[in-house]
Amino acid sequence: MKKRNKKNKHTRKYNVNLNQLIAQLESLGAKPGIVRVKNALRYLKRPDRKYHVIKVGGTNGKGSTSAYMASILNKAGYKVGLFTSPHLMSYFERYKINGYDISKSEFTNLLEYGLELASKFELTTFETLTIMAFVYFARKKCDYVVMEVGMGGRLDAVNVARETLSIITNISLEHTQHLGKKIKQIAYEKAGIINYSPVITGATGKALEVIQKRAKKRRVPLLIYAKDFNCENIEVTPYGTSFTYVNTKFDSNMHIKLKMIGKHQAVNAGLAIAGCEVLGIERSKIIKGIGTVKVPGRIDYIKKKLRYVVDVSHNPDGIAKLVETLPVFNAKKKIGVCGIMKDKDIPSMVRQLSGVFDDVIVTYIDTDRCADPNYLKDLFESNNVNVISIESAKNVGKKLNELYKNREINRKDLIVLTGSIYIIGQIIPFLI
Repeated sequence: MKKRNKKNKHTRKYNVNLNQLIAQLESLGAKPGIVRVKNALRYLKRPDRKYHVIKVGGTNGKGSTSAYMASILNKAGYKVGLFTSPHLMSYFERYKINGYDISKSEFTNLLEYGLELASKFELTTFETLTIMAFVYFARKKCDYVVMEVGMGGRLDAVNVARETLSIITNISLEHTQHLGKKIKQIAYEKAGIINYSPVITGATGKALEVIQKRAKKRRVPLLIYAKDFNCENIEVTPYGTSFTYVNTKFDSNMHIKLKMIGKHQAVNAGLAIAGCEVLGIERSKIIKGIGTVKVPGRIDYIKKKLRYVVDVSHNPDGIAKLVETLPVFNAKKKIGVCGIMKDKDIPSMVRQLSGVFDDVIVTYIDTDRCADPNYLKDLFESNNVNVISIESAKNVGKKLNELYKNREINRKDLIVLTGSIYIIGQIIPFLI
């Protein structure tokens, strides 16, 4: 009994220490520029050059596309690191090797080292996390590292690495206060990850023109979705997506089955497949590797007492893809649970969601960036949607349980959690 108490005491101290380190990390803030990261990497003797780096940028679908790439490369026999952001539940999720999260002890040690570097080179929060990734994957002797680019591209900390391949999923309006208010301006920033190696893209219109111009300037090959390769005969069910992948450049024709849900996931998968073909990966490895991927929070279908769809969409384009996919779940009634960051295009997101939700629960997410739930309530009500307001995201599960017991909702209905990745992390533990 005494031993157990000692162990629990040690664990509590361990948790307090990690929480203090994370608080220190998150206090570093953000500021533009990549010079600080370059200086830190030179000091570290370029750990980012000890493996092949694949950069995945764009607006939506970066996390899924990155996961597809990493899984295929691992199935092909390589040791593969995966760096993504942000996380749902824990910082550990951001650092994976062959599909497994970094351990708590390794992350704590890595973070302590990262904070030392942050102090020495005046690094920001994201720069510190990125440097930690470069160091961690070098220590683990990875063959490939797939890195999800942050907000932009040109000035992103990930962009200091010399890439083997770049993927730009798609481009739509987001982070306009930082990247510009026009598609061409945003595309210019995101196309900045095209430097030395082939690029794959699903971008269209003016954004594609910018990417084509950048690829031509850098003299690198460019493969374009719906021109050089395509996904045909797409079928979506509540349990996955299937399609035929066709690539005229490589004379490819593959039948693909995904665990991920939605037509847009076929496109994300297509981008990853095209990238792996450029790298010379066998088709059998591609089919096996891509079919095992399941990324939490991407139109994630969860069955408990109630049925849920959990989706981290946080901009109008992502919400449009969610709205397009919801009919496959064949729900009698759809109840939304929404929390949105105040720097997003909230009116556009609410307008789209109002067309599919019968009722909405609006709530507050525990972050300074969260939009006022009363503002969301007013917007939904102006679109003729019945609204329930909950003060804290942690109380949403309790409210759903109350509605279930009162028979106001049942298993034939669908509860849709969306609007921000942060809301998902805070509500999931309390779902009934």
